[in-house]
Amino acid sequence: MKQAPRQWYERLSNFLLSKGFVRGAMDKTLFIRKHENDVILLQVYIDDIIYGSNNNTLCEEFVAAM
Repeated sequence: MKQAPRQWYERLSNFLLSKGFVRGAMDKTLFIRKHENDVILLQVYIDDIIYGSNNNTLCEEFVAAM
């Protein structure tokens, strides 16, 4: 049971990286994806995902992919 959070984070990280996100250099729980002039940011905190973008379409695509 102690490894469950680590396995969940690793699986989520691999999924995000496969979708074109880049892990933050300083904060390894921050994921960034740029598309032309738009950006979407995801912050993973324990079992929550906080996301935001300057383009609502990127947020909608992220939710649909999850």
